[in-house]
Amino acid sequence: MTRTCGADIGQRGAWAHALVALVALGLAACTVKVGPREPEAREIASLGVAGGEVFVNGERARNGQAIREGDEVSTGPASSAWIQLHDGGYFQLDEETDPIYLFKRIGTAWCLLMRMVRGQAYADRKAACVETPNGSGEAASAFNVSVSPDGGSTEIAVFEGHVTFTSEGQRREIVAGELGRFRRDAPPEVGRALLPEAQLKLVRWRERYHFDAWCCLPSGEVEAVQPALCQERGELFFDRLDALRRCSSAAPTPSPSPGPSPSPTPGAVEIAFSAAPEAIDRGEEARLCYAIDRRSRARIEPGVGSIFRSVLLNAEVAPDTLELPPSTLPHRVLVRGSVVLEEGICKVDPEDESSDCTASAVVLAERIRLPEEEGTTVLGPYFYSQATFGEGDFVVPVNPGVYLVTALPLVGSQGGPAKIQILDLREDSPLVDVRSGIPYADLDDPLVLEQGQLVTVELDGFSSNTTVIPLDMASWADLSFEGMAIDLGAQATCYRTAGDPPACQIRRLRPGSTTLRPSQEQFVKFITRD
Repeated sequence: MTRTCGADIGQRGAWAHALVALVALGLAACTVKVGPREPEAREIASLGVAGGEVFVNGERARNGQAIREGDEVSTGPASSAWIQLHDGGYFQLDEETDPIYLFKRIGTAWCLLMRMVRGQAYADRKAACVETPNGSGEAASAFNVSVSPDGGSTEIAVFEGHVTFTSEGQRREIVAGELGRFRRDAPPEVGRALLPEAQLKLVRWRERYHFDAWCCLPSGEVEAVQPALCQERGELFFDRLDALRRCSSAAPTPSPSPGPSPSPTPGAVEIAFSAAPEAIDRGEEARLCYAIDRRSRARIEPGVGSIFRSVLLNAEVAPDTLELPPSTLPHRVLVRGSVVLEEGICKVDPEDESSDCTASAVVLAERIRLPEEEGTTVLGPYFYSQATFGEGDFVVPVNPGVYLVTALPLVGSQGGPAKIQILDLREDSPLVDVRSGIPYADLDDPLVLEQGQLVTVELDGFSSNTTVIPLDMASWADLSFEGMAIDLGAQATCYRTAGDPPACQIRRLRPGSTTLRPSQEQFVKFITRD
């Protein structure tokens, strides 16, 4: 049952988990806004915890705990820590790792220093420093660093950008796609090229851990994600209630734009709220709190990852309305399939003659506009992303509609982007099969990560902190649906919400969680479709 309430904003319950956006000129909403807080001295990051053996300064850590300069974060067996930095970037620690975080001045700039005596970590940050028993380095990149248990050796693999490492008074540069080894009793080994499968193998440890994390999207939605998938999409939280409060206070008015969008009838407004999972459990009440002098309509839009469909409630809310009838949310279409590597891509690692041909990818689905949908209310979300499971399988729940679908390899994975295809996932589509009330769309053909083409671009005169977002501008030129040409560069082709890019997001050639930055020689490299 959905109840309305008056001015009592202190009521607990599902209202605390709901985003309320009111679409009306002069409408007075009874919302709670979270103002800026005085930060505690030298707070630099928030902590995500996976496993039961994560500690801060020797005390057991909790999810969402603040990390301050000088803190020591350590992990025990089968545990990982995610350090989400407030000024951008992150570190992920493997088990049995114990770095200390400090700020270090380099010339006129400051660098966040990770002082590491043992273990393994992955870093993705524009300005990071690392100190190990075997030397120290500065990085503007994504890299993996491993220190042996006895501190006798350090290994650094660079995936993007570069790392400049100083050992025994000598500076060495490791660029993207290379590995550097620094040992206490042997000369440095720098410049060894890493095949894609070797890169993937080095960071496979990251897939062992699951973090409870939520992404606050520009649209105001709160999406349960693994942290890497939120880095460029929105603000990451490890405290779900905090994410809901912050998203509620900062959310823009949700409306598909540009393109035709139905306006409320004169004298009516819409109330849209994006409910958290607790608010859509069977029998759970959701509380709406507002001040209004007109009739209203409400819609429910569960976030990306939810199996429940977005619905427009078949009820009007008037100033004297005390409650709404119970609402049953139908299931979204569950798109199921697999991602594989194109034949011939998987190669044997020359060092140990092993190979791993599993495709690690993120599957993207974006809804396109149809002529028959003009003049109707099309509910979001409009863009979905879901990482594959361990063997390359995936399940992506989407609202019924017609979608662009593709897969992009994760950082360190083999292969390039899969082709963009169009799937008819409307309820009456032959692809959709309803079983026990749940609509399934099982894809017979896998999404194939192809060899693609390696592109090298020189960015002469650009800062090393430049972020590059490569877009596919042409491979989709022949796409069509029911005789209608599909132009992914046109503003009205894909649905979008406020804050989204002006054209289809699926044109991106890299997952939204990853960035490209120029190397010291001012080059960036990426793989595009043929």
